[in-house]
Formats: sequence, structure tokens, C-alpha cells
Amino acid sequence: IHPLSSKTQLFLAFTYWQPIRTDQTFQFQVPLLRGFFNYFVTPRFSLYATSMYLVEWGAGARYMLTAKFDRQAMFSYFISIPCVYDLLAPGT
Repeated sequence: IHPLSSKTQLFLAFTYWQPIRTDQTFQFQVPLLRGFFNYFVTPRFSLYATSMYLVEWGAGARYMLTAKFDRQAMFSYFISIPCVYDLLAPGT
């Protein structure tokens, strides 16, 4: 987590990404880097945007019920770019 200002921060995390298809069995993938840009509307409520290598975009909201318990809602959209997808999911 890197604070950019008193109301914004950048959060980077490793995540797993597994395409789900009916004709495909699960195959372990190397962790991928996902970035989150957070904007704190209030100290307990934030809006965020996320991306993973520019092929998946998302937006969400987070509300802190307590200092250690929160509720989140997120929507993600996958942008199908064949050459990038082939690099992220080789052999599929």
C-alpha cells in the first residue's frame, strides 16, 4: 500500500487468474500483479478502480464496518486481447 495523498492510495497485490471454460480443467497459473487505486470518500467509505495487465478492469466500493471488518462490492470486465491472453495463459 502506498499513500498518494490523504484521500488516495495505490495498492498492489499478487492474485491468481484462472480462465473458466467447460472444456478446460483447472491448471495452476503463476500469480499475477493487480493494482488498485483507492479514493477515500470518507475515512470509512472508499471507491476503487483495479486493473491486471490492462486486460481486466474493475471498479468497486468498500465500506469499513470496523477497523478490521469491511464489506466490498466489485465489478470486473475482461478485455479479450488474444496476444496478451496467450502470454498470460500459455497452452490454452
